[in-house]
Amino acid sequence: MTPALTGASRHRRRLASLAAVALSLGVLSACESDSGTSGEQSEAVGGAGDSTAAQAPRVVVRSNVRKGARDVPVDTLLEVGADHGDLLGVEVSTAQGRLPGRRRGDGTWPADERLEPGTAYVVRARVSGPDGPQVRERRFSTVELSLAQQTCASVAPLAGETVGVGMPVVVQFDLPVTDRAAMEREMHIEATPAQIGSWDWLSDTEVH
Repeated sequence: MTPALTGASRHRRRLASLAAVALSLGVLSACESDSGTSGEQSEAVGGAGDSTAAQAPRVVVRSNVRKGARDVPVDTLLEVGADHGDLLGVEVSTAQGRLPGRRRGDGTWPADERLEPGTAYVVRARVSGPDGPQVRERRFSTVELSLAQQTCASVAPLAGETVGVGMPVVVQFDLPVTDRAAMEREMHIEATPAQIGSWDWLSDTEVH
């Protein structure tokens, strides 16, 4: 059954992350740890004369994107965590703005959105350890994608539009989707009250 929605929105925006999944899937970078601030080597926590602090483990910032990596696939969902300390917060910025995300109860920070193509990212993680709060920084950039490797999508019904119970949610793409299953994993609908539904492809460019 297709879910019926009232007041769904119609919009057009670049779905680079969806295109990367459906048109050219990449391989996620392996998890990598970074125990020093940008441009610095790892150091033992504590002062030189404090033998107890010198034996304490260092706060390590870890991420599923390697520090300094280039050509990171845009279907990557960035995640940041910390070992031997607390992750207080994360700020991920680009020249166009910030990547949204939030700290979870398990102490990790996952991004809410996938990455944009051809973009330089700066990750600043605030951590706390035996020597107090610190800011750790890392940088990486994503793979360049041509217009043929990206797609724009329009969604109906229109914003604020009231429709009948038989009206499906319609998504139209400006390029043919070659991997429908991968695209479906990236498309989510929320309805109030909740409804059970599934995607039905009318063509490579239209799905209900």
